[in-house]
Amino acid sequence: MQFNEVYKYTKELSLLYVEDEADVRETTTALLRNYFDKVYVAKNGEEGLLLYEESLQTKVFDIVITDINMPRLSGVEMAKKMKTFHEEQVVIFVSAHHEKDFLLEAIKLGVNYYIIKPIDLAELSNVLYKVAQNISNKISVQKQTEDEQKKILKNERYKKALEDWSQIDLKESAFSLKEATELSAKTLDVARVSIWIFDEYKDKLVCQDLYSLKDDTHTSGMSLEKQLYPNYFQTINTSKIVVIDDARNDPRSSEFTSTYLEAHDIYSMLEIPLVQDSELLGVICYEVTAFLHHWDMDEQKFCMSIANNLSLSLEIKKRNEIQEMLDYQAHHDQLTKLPNRTLFLDRLHQAIKQNKRNETKMALLFIDLDNFKQINDSLGHDAGDKVLQAIAQRLQGRIRESDTLARLGGDEFTLILSHIVDDDTIIDIVENILQVTQKVIEIQTQQLYVTLSIGISIYPNDGESVEDLLKYADAAMYKSKESGKNTYHYYTQEMTQKAVKRVQMETELRRAIENEEFIVYYQAQYDARYDTIIGMEALVRWIHPTKGLISPLDFIPIAEEIGVIVDIDRYVMKLAMQQVKSWHQSGVYRGKLALNLSTVMLQSDTFLPSLQNFIKSIDFDTSRLELEITEGHIMKDPEKSIQKLQEIAALGISIAIDDFGTGYSSLSYLKKFPVHKLKIDKSFVDGIPFDKDDCAITKTIIGLSENLKLGVIAEGVETLEQRDFLLQNGCVNIQGYYYCKPLSAHDMQQKLSEILIK
Repeated sequence: MQFNEVYKYTKELSLLYVEDEADVRETTTALLRNYFDKVYVAKNGEEGLLLYEESLQTKVFDIVITDINMPRLSGVEMAKKMKTFHEEQVVIFVSAHHEKDFLLEAIKLGVNYYIIKPIDLAELSNVLYKVAQNISNKISVQKQTEDEQKKILKNERYKKALEDWSQIDLKESAFSLKEATELSAKTLDVARVSIWIFDEYKDKLVCQDLYSLKDDTHTSGMSLEKQLYPNYFQTINTSKIVVIDDARNDPRSSEFTSTYLEAHDIYSMLEIPLVQDSELLGVICYEVTAFLHHWDMDEQKFCMSIANNLSLSLEIKKRNEIQEMLDYQAHHDQLTKLPNRTLFLDRLHQAIKQNKRNETKMALLFIDLDNFKQINDSLGHDAGDKVLQAIAQRLQGRIRESDTLARLGGDEFTLILSHIVDDDTIIDIVENILQVTQKVIEIQTQQLYVTLSIGISIYPNDGESVEDLLKYADAAMYKSKESGKNTYHYYTQEMTQKAVKRVQMETELRRAIENEEFIVYYQAQYDARYDTIIGMEALVRWIHPTKGLISPLDFIPIAEEIGVIVDIDRYVMKLAMQQVKSWHQSGVYRGKLALNLSTVMLQSDTFLPSLQNFIKSIDFDTSRLELEITEGHIMKDPEKSIQKLQEIAALGISIAIDDFGTGYSSLSYLKKFPVHKLKIDKSFVDGIPFDKDDCAITKTIIGLSENLKLGVIAEGVETLEQRDFLLQNGCVNIQGYYYCKPLSAHDMQQKLSEILIK
């Protein structure tokens, strides 16, 4: 038997050699090392068994060669113990001729190979060849069986993955891309799977999704440019599968080595083309990290199945995008990108249904550009188109998100205003829209001022159908044209007059501030136990030059909306403090001055400096000053209100919550507010002592003030019965017509003087 024939089977096997005779052990070991790369030697049975037990922790010896006759533990006994650990252990006995009894026992043990001492090289080679060949054949069979089992399990895993993929809705392209990368990575146990799609010029690949198995994350947006990786782009442009087992050294992918492969520890790549109607759309890239990987045919077939399905998903996505584009074009104006007549009519129909269901109002505005034909005739249609685009953009920036602005054609626009709370909302929006005419439009070095004429119809007041609302808004728009343009009209005369009145009020309010048309009235506050004046509230009145006295109910809400309430508050504050200071000095009055404070004033950065300046310049005693703010105003921003009120209280000024019980204040906040007094609202006082609910609420507020150690005052007291009820239940401070109506400074001066004389 040639040595090479034996060695090809023995070289990768491990051997344990046990021999008690030192000379024999030394010469035989040297001989065995020629056949085996791994030879372990023991000098007796006990040591041999110990080495064998240690090998059980890793891999048992492939072959054990042992002498039979050894002291303490014979080779046969040692082999018996070894077979209890590993029944199929291969053992070769070395025996002398006179050890026939031992050999018989070894044969009973199942040992079929033995060598007679002294060892003959030819015999040794022959035995080793047979034993090693049998072991090798057995290992091959085992490996083949394991490989087949792995292949079965792998194919079952692939089949299950493809079944899962078949359940995915391919219409959801973004979702299907992520599912493709994640499903592939988990099925193949691949570190990274990504999908790359060409741009329209085919010189760039953009990553649609990259799934990392280790991090369980999806990322996208990265790109690869052809000019940086020409070899790679040339390779994938063949539309064939690209199998790269050694990516760092393969010329098709080595361009990525330093910039990408090493950075992500990538060793092997598989590129699967995404093809649709013979057009290469991109690739699916599979990447193995940490070690080289050979891509077998089963893996490649699975990846191709995913790619084919993904191409279908991309085809569906493409068709959907085309359909969406066609739908968009069918429902939008190509010039301004606004909804066109078709979409506008549908939106108007839906808005009518929704407002009918909610029992709310809505408004339709018909907007027409003034003198637009002159622009087209003088500057050309291109200039006219640019004007329309500019107006559309400006209008879009002036409306609410819930509103629908549309272009019907030519220079006609419409605007749907849903869920109108009150008529003032419409006026505010329309006035805001008209502001677009204040800004110049530059076209072809020409500066143009384009004005608008607007008509308004209201649902359900003017009509309840699409046709009626559109017809009436159009008619109202022509009223605006006839009235000189750059204005708006309602379909009904009453609404137009109301809107005009509102706009006039805004203008006159601003003029009234400049001309100081406001005066201060004072309403006394009494201690009902003694019928004595303890304080007075300053109330603003507007003396219009032609309309006379205007109620605060008519102008205060508008003043708050247009932002002039701060100027009015500041003017009243200064005037009232000067007047009351003079009464303090003359001795006719020593009580407090109560001033109403708006939310806008409270939140103004200039409020505290202005207040401190008035106090200092007038030399007003802050212990005689009280600021009233409504409950609802405080709760708009409670945290900020707390800070401001604390700063006011630090000046020695007392704070009262006006209209208490009508808002929604939290008792937890009430404890935090630096408040000194609660003011019972007139709406509760009106019903006492006959309305049980009003009586209960009033008693609760009085009790709450007592528990929180706060003062309490009732406003709007007009009858003796109301006064007596309040007094009997612990509210001694009273304000209202029962004692005193609001008086001018002159009349209050006279009243105070009369009281002083008495």
